[in-house]
Amino acid sequence: MKRILLQQEDIKVIAEVRHTREVLAQEGIGDADVVVVAHPSISGGNDYLAYLQQECPSLRVIVVARSPTLPQVLAELRMGVRGLLNASCAVGHLPAAIRAVSAGKIYLHEEISRIVAADLTEVWKDHTHKSLTPRELEIFMRLAVGCKVSEIAAELAISVKTVSTHKARLMEKMGIISTSQLIQYAIVNKMFDADVSIG
Repeated sequence: MKRILLQQEDIKVIAEVRHTREVLAQEGIGDADVVVVAHPSISGGNDYLAYLQQECPSLRVIVVARSPTLPQVLAELRMGVRGLLNASCAVGHLPAAIRAVSAGKIYLHEEISRIVAADLTEVWKDHTHKSLTPRELEIFMRLAVGCKVSEIAAELAISVKTVSTHKARLMEKMGIISTSQLIQYAIVNKMFDADVSIG
């Protein structure tokens, strides 16, 4: 993958490490916009991704996974991962993913989207989000990209209690019982279209 990235005039590779634990120790990592994590281990990999997001909240993370599963995809999106690719097609799509994520978008390779959509019934494709108020929809979209209730409250300059109330109300309206279902719904109904790249 590094060889492909070095061929891109608009992408600069700052460092390459063998393990995600080494990322924060790299000189110049504070200047990076995006970090690509290839094949995070099942045991502890997601814990470290969460730690990385906590320590460097401005660092956008792309995950390249071998045979990703639905729970893995949803867990990583909940943690704020901004790009997801299947390892089998990463070489051809990684530059586009980095450009999209660096520009503030979410990048989901089409194989990842299929994994999410395959688990849903047609009932989930009924666009019930259209019944949400503008504020509920605003909060829905922030939840769908992994923002925490406290982060949403700070961004919108409202109380945590108000955000929690909106969250409970919108989930009740839509028949959604978890954040994972909320993320799935957003992907399947193409609600990220303005802010997501499907490659």
